[in-house]
Amino acid sequence: MEEPRLLWIDQICINQSDRKEKGHQIASMSKIYESASRVVIWLGKDSTASSHAMTTLEYLGRQLRLPSDSLRQIVRRAEEIALNRNRKTLSLLLEVTKMSKCVDPRDRIYGLLGLLMKGELDVDFMPDYTKEVDEVYKIVFLKASSLTGRLDLLRHCEHGSWPQKEIPSWVPNWNAQDKANHIAAWLDAGRDLIRPIAWTPEGLLEVDTVNLGRIISTGDVILRPGVSPEERLRFTRQLGDMEPSIGDRSPYLTSGEDLLGVHISRLCWGSLQNKLMDYHVSSLEQYMKVYKAIFNSTSSESSTIINEPLVRQIEYWASGRRLFTTSQGHLGIGPAPMQVDDAVCVIRGCGAPMVLRPVMDETDIFTVVGEAYVHGMMDGEAILGPLPPSYTVGLGRQRGKND
Repeated sequence: MEEPRLLWIDQICINQSDRKEKGHQIASMSKIYESASRVVIWLGKDSTASSHAMTTLEYLGRQLRLPSDSLRQIVRRAEEIALNRNRKTLSLLLEVTKMSKCVDPRDRIYGLLGLLMKGELDVDFMPDYTKEVDEVYKIVFLKASSLTGRLDLLRHCEHGSWPQKEIPSWVPNWNAQDKANHIAAWLDAGRDLIRPIAWTPEGLLEVDTVNLGRIISTGDVILRPGVSPEERLRFTRQLGDMEPSIGDRSPYLTSGEDLLGVHISRLCWGSLQNKLMDYHVSSLEQYMKVYKAIFNSTSSESSTIINEPLVRQIEYWASGRRLFTTSQGHLGIGPAPMQVDDAVCVIRGCGAPMVLRPVMDETDIFTVVGEAYVHGMMDGEAILGPLPPSYTVGLGRQRGKND
């Protein structure tokens, strides 16, 4: 005769209508699951094809030997977390789970509390479902940034993600959908903070920046993976169209080098191969081979070239963004909402450069537009050696000069 068993079912054992009880129980869930002898996840009611689907998955699991594209993305995420085990993983966890469905947007944060490294949030930080979503996100941003001494969570901000313009633009909306994939987490353009985080009651976050110039040209928004060959070809050729707008101002160009070649080989996360092993990228020559073939090929030849694994990899990282050039000759990839005359800055404590928009009639107040990749400025180059003029600016609400 089977013995009685003790079951704890979150949807039954937690009073979902009691916000205080829900907050207290959510904080204990990691301990509950850690001490459980077995965890069962119910995905929904069975259908006529469920048994066949499970059998098929088991069969595929036994047959699979080489990593597929989807598995490669999972492995890459695991490697990112492993490579960043001494860094702040809240940003990584939020990126990994961004496609997960969530009934209550506050659970984007509360559901991760049991997975966070010690020191990222106060040990006494408790879920509070009585607070509005934007207030929860703001508190988490300030607490995590203050405790870790980093502003990497700024990289999760994108202009227009909050429908309410009174919410500070430096507060990420982690429940916003259809956002671009984040730039590689191991890059560290801004290094560490040089002073404690400061914010004002008016909603201004004070940050120390190094200006990389204003945006003077932008390309079209790069479409999501899975688009037609013609659309893929159009975005790859935009890089060649931007060469004339850079000219002799490029800070990367030395005597005898081909400007287009320099950017083709390095722009689209060219340093990726030095940071993380990839199954398809073996050398810079491969970048040059693929992209020069694209620029010199006919339309009929292009459909074969742009299905190269390398092109699909770059498309994954660049989709939802657009190419840009700056007044100082920098070339990069930025967020879709960016505009001409936006500023590109390295912010101390933030791993990626940020695109900022000047607020009308203000000289030192900006609104956050989103993160960017700037060739040659992703490993702290902007703040190494003799520092260029660095100034403190305020990041305010979601209203810029052209909003």
